[in-house]
Amino acid sequence: MRYLPILLILFVFRTATAQSGLSWSFPLTIAPASLGVASPRIAMLPGGNPAVVWGEISGHIWFSKADNGAFSAPLHIETNGTEPGVYDFGGLDIAYGSQKLYIVFENFTQGIFVTRSDDYGATWQAPVQAIAVPGGSATTLSSIEVDADGNPIVTTLFQNADETNAVVRLARSYDGGQTFSVFSDANEPSTGEFVCECCYQDILPGGGDTVYVAYRNNRNNVRDIHISRSTDGGALFVEETDVDTFNWVVNFCPTSGPRLSRLSADTIVNVWMSRGTGANRVYVSSMHAGNMTTGQTLGIPGTSGAAGFIQNRPDVAAFRDTVAMVWEETGFTGTSQDIVCAYSTSGLAGLPGNAFNVSQAAGAQKFPQIAASNGVFHLVYADPAEGLVYRQGTPTAPVNTIEVARPEIKVFPNPVEDHVSIVTDLVLERVEMYAATGNPVMRVQSPSGPILLPELPDGIYWLRVIGDDAQFIDIKLVIKK
Repeated sequence: MRYLPILLILFVFRTATAQSGLSWSFPLTIAPASLGVASPRIAMLPGGNPAVVWGEISGHIWFSKADNGAFSAPLHIETNGTEPGVYDFGGLDIAYGSQKLYIVFENFTQGIFVTRSDDYGATWQAPVQAIAVPGGSATTLSSIEVDADGNPIVTTLFQNADETNAVVRLARSYDGGQTFSVFSDANEPSTGEFVCECCYQDILPGGGDTVYVAYRNNRNNVRDIHISRSTDGGALFVEETDVDTFNWVVNFCPTSGPRLSRLSADTIVNVWMSRGTGANRVYVSSMHAGNMTTGQTLGIPGTSGAAGFIQNRPDVAAFRDTVAMVWEETGFTGTSQDIVCAYSTSGLAGLPGNAFNVSQAAGAQKFPQIAASNGVFHLVYADPAEGLVYRQGTPTAPVNTIEVARPEIKVFPNPVEDHVSIVTDLVLERVEMYAATGNPVMRVQSPSGPILLPELPDGIYWLRVIGDDAQFIDIKLVIKK
């Protein structure tokens, strides 16, 4: 069957709905409902063009991208005889970086596989096995991101064949996805605990060798959201933060995991769903990228106005102080479930009071995914009648989308004994040092030479480097011996 490209008129982008500060385009159907539309995922290509992947429960993967004002006809991704495992809410993912586009998918009993495109999705290489499955084990619900060098990082739930004792296993490539090294479990800091056996994870590269992984933990059926960090590329995860303190106790899998985005250089935004307070509610919180301490945690009020609303499966995209968060919500009159977006240009604080129903259609709209590029938000979701739907959200007022280039900053020696030196072309306003617990231990204004550390006890510290314009620049891990 041949599918015609779907025109996306960019020069006259008519608006169907609006919320305070954000204008939404008319819905466009990328693929018909006959193609299944399970587990849609979105990545952004150069020029602000969205690339979308989705699956069929029967075991097929489809791809489409926007280019020159049109979405391409759905392309069937060949998997060389390895049948993909696809679920409504997960099973595959997509990521782009350094002119490489990657799709990851699973086979429950064979492992995790990655296919790559070097021509923005026109053609795809044969899948490579990233994580193998030994006898008696299984893999499911994989995620993928791309590091600054264009190499893929993959996580998956690694568990027993009966879907118990799940851990988050990470693998990464250093040769563009041709081979993978399987490293330690990302949830290792939660000693003696497992993770939720069918809740997806999310990955956020932190620059250099830093990697963050978010997942839903399972501590004797307490299923909170945790974020772990590795500072050696994923070989070892030694610290984690419980960003969700509601202690939701449930003896079954919610099939709903967390999502991460970078709000600013030192702030990570995470969203998730919990029923720990009695209602299925979505939450958003911030975490300091350096010391892993949590900031604000905000629950989103029911937008439908119904007393018995249900919110689920949130996603988030952010840049600077601008954030857009989407989720499923039931309770709207005349519909069973819609997609809601909250938008803010003042960080997290503005989200709860500025939410808007962006699907407004009959039937259950599901599985929203959102991405941002060039100051514009791109949303895809599944509609039971229409299929895979796309909408574009454009700010009605200018927002700051200019990213400050990060100058190179070198710190040596490391490990240190009694001093540390910082080499950079940047004029520094100050340098701050934090203990591994997040407590500040030192602050030096206008450093011009080696920073003396004679009184600090041995241990792990975070060095926060701030430029003369008061903008955060970088965080470095320093070991004192």
